[in-house]
Amino acid sequence: MKTIDAARGKWEDVLTRLGIDSRYLRNKNGPCPVCGGTDRFRFDNKNGNGTWYCNQCDPHSGNGINLLMSFHGWEFAKAASEIERCTLPR
Repeated sequence: MKTIDAARGKWEDVLTRLGIDSRYLRNKNGPCPVCGGTDRFRFDNKNGNGTWYCNQCDPHSGNGINLLMSFHGWEFAKAASEIERCTLPR
């Protein structure tokens, strides 16, 4: 199973477990967890994929794994490993 498939529908839990404050994870404009600002970020989580966009960040949008990579400065492999750790059955 792909990492992104395992996290589908679980992104809010995964992102908060990996350090992103839940106050950023609302479908409402607000500060960006990556670049700051006051009204440039929105976590819309379309189709449970952790989707987001920011008017300032580069890239301006992505899915949950992209958000973790930008937030922590992780490479894809590190982000995938951390997501897998969070989505394994407990």
